[in-house]
This record gives sequence, structure tokens and C-alpha cells, in this order.
Amino acid sequence: MKKRIKRFLIVTAILVAIPVLAISVMVIWNSMESKKDLDVIAGAKYGEFYTNVNGDRVNYTLYDSESEQVAVILPGLECISAHYEFDALAIKLSDKYKVVVYEPPGVGISDWSDTERTVENYTKELHELMQHLGYDKYTIIAHSFAGLYSLYYTNQYPDEVEAFIGIDATVPAEIEEADHEAYSNAKRLRTIMIKSGLVRLASSEEVIKDQFPSAKADELELCKALWCSAQYNDTRLNEYKNMVSNEEKCMDLIFPDTVPVLYILAKDTVSEDAKWEQLHKDVITNKDSKVSIISGDHYLHQSNLQGLVDEITSWDVRH
Repeated sequence: MKKRIKRFLIVTAILVAIPVLAISVMVIWNSMESKKDLDVIAGAKYGEFYTNVNGDRVNYTLYDSESEQVAVILPGLECISAHYEFDALAIKLSDKYKVVVYEPPGVGISDWSDTERTVENYTKELHELMQHLGYDKYTIIAHSFAGLYSLYYTNQYPDEVEAFIGIDATVPAEIEEADHEAYSNAKRLRTIMIKSGLVRLASSEEVIKDQFPSAKADELELCKALWCSAQYNDTRLNEYKNMVSNEEKCMDLIFPDTVPVLYILAKDTVSEDAKWEQLHKDVITNKDSKVSIISGDHYLHQSNLQGLVDEITSWDVRH
């Protein structure tokens, strides 16, 4: 009986030790590869850099054109690289606007900042960039949670924002339980998926091409580095941490009546949330504003790019 128990304990220990050892090896391997990724990201050269008052280098890509109108595109909370995510949209809009695709701190190849990711700091940093570029009149195009930042921004600089276009953009509403859990969930995802190496293990060339469809062949190494090592970085986690407080600061805001607003909502989102359309109508005051619903999911610039472009280019408000 004692021998059987001993054998059982030995076998059990081996069965436990094998996956623990495998996980440990994978974590160490991933940590070593992540250091290489950070060097790749630091050496990336797309777009242009601007150093803000906090000393952070932020990246932006300018799609220049002969148009006298300017638009700045702001990415959502889950964005890994605004440059790659919005490249196709920016190209299609470059006849109507000079387009600036902005990568806030923590996004793409912009610095990972220690500055708190509050709506006030976001507004200050974006305004600094627009001043640096010499633009004092522009349209803001924002996806997802950047819609909330844009609402705050427009109330701070109503004389500069000529119009706002929201891509299934977030609006002030009741703060949901998921918002309170966003920070802890993001931390868990970083530990389970990023730090463990599981994302890297599953990152085939096909996966990277799917996540960064506008990337050229010689940019896939950078894209893989961003995908495997930049998701849920400390700066982005800080943004999740400030998510609820940023929502609270915007809860009673509406757009100034001098600013025309075009909300383009995803049919999938409207189907999931019966209040989604009305919530967007509630923050509009300008008579030339419009709320449109088109087919596609939350990422309309990917799931229905041409439909999104058609809505934007056919909106003929003269601002």
C-alpha cells in the first residue's frame, strides 16, 4: 500500500511539474522576445513625432491634400496602432480633408506616458498637437471611447472644432458594471494573454496580417511587436483605470450649438442596445446635425469602410 501511495504521489508530482515547467519556459521566452519587440517599436519610423509639454513623444500621420479642411482621427480605447487601423479611412477621406491620424500616448509607437490618462490631460495634449501643426479650425473624427474625449474637448475649444463625426462613438450615459470592471479585466488579460506569451504563441503571419491589413510586408515585424508586447501597456491600463472618472466628468455635457455633429452608428450596436440611437440624439444641439445607422459592427471603418466614407463625404454641412 505504501509503495502504491508513493508511486501515485510521484506520478502526480510529475503531471503537475510538466505544465508548470512549460508555462515557466514560455513566460521566460516571451519576456526575452518582448525586450526585442520594444527595440523594434522604439526604432519604428512611420508618421511624424512631436514632443508634448510632458516630454512624451507622440506620433501622428498627416495625409496631406489640397483641401482647406482639416480632420483629426482619434482612436478608441482598444486601438493598438491608429496609423494602421485608420490608414484606409484616412486615404479615402484625403480628398475632402487634410487628415491627421493621432496616436495618443500608449498607442502605436507613441511613448508610454506616466501622465495620468484623464480627459483633461487628453484634451490638453491633443490641443497642443493641433497648435503645433498650425491648425486652429478642424473636424474631429472619433471612434468608440474617443467620442467621450471629443465631447469634452469640443466644450473646451468650441471656436476651433468646426464639426464632430463619431464612428459608433461613446456618449455620456449611465455607468455600467462593465465600466467599473474594465481596469481589473484589462490587467487580467495582460497577465493571462500578453505576459504569459499565449498571444505570441498564436501570432502567425496570417494573424498579424489580419490584425494589421494595411501593413506592408516589411512592416509585419513591427506589427507583430505591437501586437505581442504593446497591448495593455502601463499607459493603456492607466486609461482603463481612469475610465469611470472620465465618464463622470462628461456625464452632463452636450455639444455646443455652434458645432454640427454627425454620428454614424453601427447597426449591430443599435440592435444590441435599444437606447444607443437616442443617447446620441440627446447630446446634439446644432440643427445641421445628423444620426445615421449603417450596417456593420463597432469597427465600422473595417466592417463597412465604404459605407462609412459615403456617409462622411455626403454630409454637406458648411462649417
